[in-house]
Amino acid sequence: MLSSFFRIAFRHLVKNKLYSILNVFGLTVGLICFVILSLYVKEQFDRDAYHSHSNEIYRVLVARDDTTGVEPKWEPYTQFPMAELFKEGIPEVKNIVRFGQDTELIIEAEQRKFKTQFVHFADPSLFDVFDFSVIAASKPLNQQSVSEIILVKSEAEKFFDSAETAINQTIKLNGYGDFKVIGVIADLGQETHMDFKFILPLAQSDKAYGDDRGYRNWNVMSAFPLYVQIDENAEIAIIEAKAKALLQSHLKNTSVRLEPVGDVYFSKLHPFFKKTGDRQFIRLYLLIGVLILFIACINYTNLSTARYLKRAKEVGIRKTVGGYRSQIIAQFFIESIALSSIAVILSMCFIEILLPLFNTFAGSSIKIDYQNPYTYLVVLSAILGIGVFAGLYPAVFLSRFSATQILSGSVTKGKAGLLFRNILVVVQFFICIGLFIATNVIFKQFNHLKGLDLGLDKDQVIMIPLNDEDIKKSYQAFKNELSSNPSVEWVTGAGPKMFGGQAQFYLEIEGSDDVTPISIFPVDADFFQKFDIGLIEGKLFQSELGKEANNFLIVNEALAKVGGWEITDKMGKNVFKADVGVPNLGGVVEDFVFFSVKDEVTPAAYLYKPNDNNLAYVKVKPENMKATIASIQASYEKFANLYPFEYSFLDQEFAAQYAQEQRLANIFTTFSGVAILIALLGLFGLTIFLAEQRLKEFSIRKVLGASQIQLIWLMNSGISRMLLISTALVIPLVYYFLDDWINTFAFRIVLDWSLFVLPVVLVMLFAWLTTLYQSIHSARINPVDSLRNE
Repeated sequence: MLSSFFRIAFRHLVKNKLYSILNVFGLTVGLICFVILSLYVKEQFDRDAYHSHSNEIYRVLVARDDTTGVEPKWEPYTQFPMAELFKEGIPEVKNIVRFGQDTELIIEAEQRKFKTQFVHFADPSLFDVFDFSVIAASKPLNQQSVSEIILVKSEAEKFFDSAETAINQTIKLNGYGDFKVIGVIADLGQETHMDFKFILPLAQSDKAYGDDRGYRNWNVMSAFPLYVQIDENAEIAIIEAKAKALLQSHLKNTSVRLEPVGDVYFSKLHPFFKKTGDRQFIRLYLLIGVLILFIACINYTNLSTARYLKRAKEVGIRKTVGGYRSQIIAQFFIESIALSSIAVILSMCFIEILLPLFNTFAGSSIKIDYQNPYTYLVVLSAILGIGVFAGLYPAVFLSRFSATQILSGSVTKGKAGLLFRNILVVVQFFICIGLFIATNVIFKQFNHLKGLDLGLDKDQVIMIPLNDEDIKKSYQAFKNELSSNPSVEWVTGAGPKMFGGQAQFYLEIEGSDDVTPISIFPVDADFFQKFDIGLIEGKLFQSELGKEANNFLIVNEALAKVGGWEITDKMGKNVFKADVGVPNLGGVVEDFVFFSVKDEVTPAAYLYKPNDNNLAYVKVKPENMKATIASIQASYEKFANLYPFEYSFLDQEFAAQYAQEQRLANIFTTFSGVAILIALLGLFGLTIFLAEQRLKEFSIRKVLGASQIQLIWLMNSGISRMLLISTALVIPLVYYFLDDWINTFAFRIVLDWSLFVLPVVLVMLFAWLTTLYQSIHSARINPVDSLRNE
């Protein structure tokens, strides 16, 4: 009996090649997308879950209390003494870890010299709180002293050829001195939000944050991410309350929030480590994977029911000769499971081919673990689950009629199952339109960011790091030489890296009762003029006036708004409640985006200190770019001694800010396109079903005088009605979720009607084009051919 079922299933699949190909293709693509997206989502949500005490580790966030009822603005950077305060004053805190960093350092060892972008500082307790794979070590890493360094494997191999030979070797960091390597750990991958290559003890951070050690005091600088390990059964709210009470004597009206370490990767706050993710996008990926597989199963159901006209008599004859309904159900389930088996096997082959491409595209490292027996259980479950789910309705529908009903033709003439099939089509359109609208909004939002008016000129501007002390000392001479270059339009400088991070100082502004995080950094005299940043009130720096005449403070609009004062009343006066070592106010400039397009422009103040510029900004002419850069490099090398010439374009640095979001959007768009394609395949199957179902009806209408245009419209009008129903259902839901997502951007588009209408029109156009061929074919059939058996 069972072998008979398989023979019939095989004959049916071979006989109906088009339907078999469509079903196998849809299920295979659905499975490929579902498996890849599921693996990717699992990797994303498993960040930092591997730490043995991951449920006890939290990042400390701080915020000023807001009496207006608005959600506090949480900050991930704490002040240096806060860690010891919490460890000593809160019994539930078992351990603390602070991080710091310095940038653009030259590292030398074994006659090899490289520049590294970051060197990180951390408390030695880092290796007690977090778990890292130690490859080689000369002592416990939590006993690191001030003259010792820890590397990751790739850096150890770069300098010493292997991790083992790196132990006890000496590394020299310019400006810091010599350090002995005491440990090598595995490179940090996608399993954690952290990203570092060199770890120095936090005691070495004076050069990065201030040799006078003022940053170690209260109310000086907030620049240190702080992680705490708490007792397993401790109440988070109680710890947060205790932390707030402890801070009152140092930072009044300051609240504390503990963020689970697993949530740090998805945080919208400024990332200390550059790995970030978007929780909403990741959840959408899983939803898209499920929807793609669901659409593929709907397609199978539609295509199977579309064939029931040709199989109805087969079922009727089998029932007449004594076949049971259970046998017929088993027959259809076996056919469905056979198709799902083929699809699963094909999908596994294609997944292995596509995974490396996806990993490159998504920046991930996912793979299928064939050593795990659970993998094979999942494969078997997929075959049975998809087979049963996809074949359930056809099996039940085609087996429920009696032999008399089937052989008399009443089954094929009625509207049996019409409501259910229409619901399936509405669901397909619902998914298709929803994904299309979401894709359109995401595309428009990122185009908006690309074309955003930053309040400054970023085009054709090159950024050159000035890490070399010699070039810093000769900055003016270097600037003059570049300015004389005919390919250079202008040169200026600033302290921090534009579109990068910046330590903030918590200061009290006149007119405000709160302590406000403020960025204070040096700029060149002509910084505002060169970047075309508008002056609202007062004056700008002028290099020809000298240092004394430029001894005043320039602030942005955001800082002035915090104080709430009239700008003219504050000119020539201190804008802060206390003397914080900055001069009096001399000018107010328009707000411009200096750091991140993801956040509102924050209060900032600017000082004239050209010798403190860490970067030169050079606007060049677009012609002959290669020769221009070569000439700039030659000028740089005249003045620099230690650091090699490096550069980047300002517009590329700007784009890098949302590169991760752009990558996530590209993944979403790609898989949404696949879902829409599969949905259109289902629509193609539905069209065939409608054509076969209504063939004799169309023939009679044609005999009675209906034209081909009328018949085509008659077939497609039903599709249009279902599309409009889907549109009415999906737009409110999609609007709700997209509005929530779009509000995470400080600079965002407006969700107007055009963003929703265009996808609906395009889906309708695709639907009509998909059904048009079958409609024309059905309308052109000779009525004699379809009515001769009546």
